[in-house]
Amino acid sequence: NMDKLNKTQIDKCIEEHKLWLTSNGSQGTKANFSSKLINIANFKEANLSDSNFSNSILKIIEFVDANLQNVNFENAELTKVDFHNANLTGANFKSTEFIKVHINEEMLSQLNGLTEEQKKGIITSYRKFMWKSIF
Repeated sequence: NMDKLNKTQIDKCIEEHKLWLTSNGSQGTKANFSSKLINIANFKEANLSDSNFSNSILKIIEFVDANLQNVNFENAELTKVDFHNANLTGANFKSTEFIKVHINEEMLSQLNGLTEEQKKGIITSYRKFMWKSIF
């Protein structure tokens, strides 16, 4: 049974992570969303670089304009996740499951090692993604 995180917990994690990043690890706490269930959350413009989402279940999540460099999404299950203009440089998507996930074309071309199966769940057109995610 997975821990489900609420908005208050998520916002606290983002704040603590921001402190961790700006202090070079001497303050705050690195964000660890590993094995957590997150349903409907907004990480818009958040700096979550080097954070951990491995083995998590993410549903209806907004990562628009977020900094997700070197984030670990290994074995995560992503459904209706919006990575519009997010920086995914160095992100780990090993065995990640994509279901109606938006990653724009330019960013997608920089992601190495995605399987054909994974790519089937990625929608590069933002308009198409927005339309599909309503249903």
